[in-house]
Amino acid sequence: MLFLNSLTNYSLRKALSLWLLSNLGGTILLTLDFALDRPADFSIGLFSGLLAALVSLVVLPLCVPLFSLLGQLPTCSARRTIGTAAVLGCYGLTNFFVMHHLPVVDLRSLLTMSLPYLAAALAAVYFLCEPAPPRFQHAA
Repeated sequence: MLFLNSLTNYSLRKALSLWLLSNLGGTILLTLDFALDRPADFSIGLFSGLLAALVSLVVLPLCVPLFSLLGQLPTCSARRTIGTAAVLGCYGLTNFFVMHHLPVVDLRSLLTMSLPYLAAALAAVYFLCEPAPPRFQHAA
């Protein structure tokens, strides 16, 4: 029971870290993109980042079981591969949902707004999926 509780706390911390790093990094990249084109438009990136952070809170509970699974995998490369696949899957599903349910003009404008978040999420997965602490690895 203690192992399961420790693994859940570990997974929750990792999921919150992924959410924070993805949204913070994506917002910074998006704000820089807007500010480089026209410095007066930097607030568009900030408000888009705030909206993205609020919307992505809905997905956060799905990340906890993912990090529980990742914490039990034996190798770092397996963790990063599954984490990358999960990020790419969520990115694709989110963009599909946005294209079909929100008034987005075209795919190009959607990708302009969402690619910084994909880059930040992939970097966060690479950073967060380090080798598991010895207490979470199963004894052979």
